[in-house]
Amino acid sequence: MTRRYGSTSLRLVQDYCPRALQHAEDGTPQRRDHFAVGTAAHMVLQALQDARGDRDLELDAEEAATIANAAAAALVRGGWTHRGEPQPPLRPDDVAEGRDIALQWHGRHGTIPGAVAEIGLTRDDGYGSQLDLTWIEWSEGEDDGSMRATVVTRDYKTSWRARAEDCLSTQMRAAALLAIQWARGQGVEPASVRIEIGAVRTGMVYSHEVWLDDPILTEWDAYIAAVCRGLDQQPSPRPADPSIRCGRCPYLHACGDGQRWLDAMGASDPHTIAARMIARSDAAHVDEMLLRDLLHDHAIDVDGKRIGYQATARKVPAPGHARAIVDAWSMGRTWSDDMAAGLVAAMKPGVTSISSVAKAAYPERTKAARTLRDDLLSRLVTTETVERWAVARATDDEVEP
Repeated sequence: MTRRYGSTSLRLVQDYCPRALQHAEDGTPQRRDHFAVGTAAHMVLQALQDARGDRDLELDAEEAATIANAAAAALVRGGWTHRGEPQPPLRPDDVAEGRDIALQWHGRHGTIPGAVAEIGLTRDDGYGSQLDLTWIEWSEGEDDGSMRATVVTRDYKTSWRARAEDCLSTQMRAAALLAIQWARGQGVEPASVRIEIGAVRTGMVYSHEVWLDDPILTEWDAYIAAVCRGLDQQPSPRPADPSIRCGRCPYLHACGDGQRWLDAMGASDPHTIAARMIARSDAAHVDEMLLRDLLHDHAIDVDGKRIGYQATARKVPAPGHARAIVDAWSMGRTWSDDMAAGLVAAMKPGVTSISSVAKAAYPERTKAARTLRDDLLSRLVTTETVERWAVARATDDEVEP
């Protein structure tokens, strides 16, 4: 039996394992609130694009805010549909964050006349997906002056980790093929396809363009078909592949294989210990987010430890501390540059404090002020290499063979 797969299917298999896809196909409940901000941002961006339509004029700030608020109200109300499925209400604070970053994106990039949001397309091999934003750009050819078409497909990413490499993920290669299919359905034979990643939080747009006569598209087409065949041929239930990815899997609570792997991992070598540490850290983070929601405003006692929201005393600067420091340092003397410099040195400012001073010295939001701030920081802050314990993303040249 040929089943339908899409970007969600690929993401589950890529980020976790085939058993995660099995859970999704079986309808296993999963925690979804960590998707809420991204979902809200996508829905507001879609509402803004739908409102623009084929209009020549961009939505002004007041129009955009009105449309965003209407979309936010629908998300809080619940019952809205996403990819054909009714959705539950989202929490107001999550919706507010998603709305805000969508409006920030709109303020920087606007909408695109004639672009279509959330197009649902399916290939003959069963792969289907919703394309966040798709449109056709026309430009004059270099040789004969004729007009050539480029079909563009953009995927919005609300993750801070969105980067240029995402343009060539399996998901986006499939999106490029679907965009070509869509363009041809509009009676347009594109000369090229451009893949875009819209990193909504940072405001960056990453792109990769491929000409339609490039044989790489044939390779992509064959590979997507092969992936779908491979998923079809997996046994039932789909196999589990326990690894450090289990810690952040949304189905860990329902997966005995993943839980047993976390419990049974040995400590025989550094790689095994590191893998266990990462997986358990991810799982602990998920548990912390669940507890924050469940406890809301109180704490509980477990095995002699108290966990949750607790009153904690901390020391903070007293009102009027800035003037009191100046008076104490001067001891009645007339101020001089050397005295001021001595006071600053005694306070041992860090990079954050120095950056705050630069912003306060040149607060205007102008190019000239930004240049002055950057110049000041370049003289006040330097870079040194230090050794520290950390867990960071490894680059290709840092990975052991």
